Amino acid sequence: KAMAIVCDEGVYQYVIDLYMHDPSIFKKLFPMLGGFHLAKSALRCAGKYLRGSGIEDGLIEPEVFGPIVLETVLGGTHYYRSFVGLSIVEDALLQLKAEAFWMQQE
Repeated sequence: KAMAIVCDEGVYQYVIDLYMHDPSIFKKLFPMLGGFHLAKSALRCAGKYLRGSGIEDGLIEPEVFGPIVLETVLGGTHYYRSFVGLSIVEDALLQLKAEAFWMQQE
């Protein structure tokens, strides 16, 4: 059995570094990211995956985000902007998917 220790990103990084150097320190402890930082990391991963796919143009051209703000969206450094930006991308992709489906049905 182990007890979970919930940390923010900064503390988690130190805890993992300690764990890698001496795993015996955490025999009965399980370090993990908190919900907010876990979501922020997931947004950062999604942004990294989408970077270079052309999504930058799709968000800058219609003036949804400026080029500088887009970096915070795709980098996951600003949680709310990342969440909103990737929600917009998801909505656009779902609309394109539905449109393609209905065009194929005709």
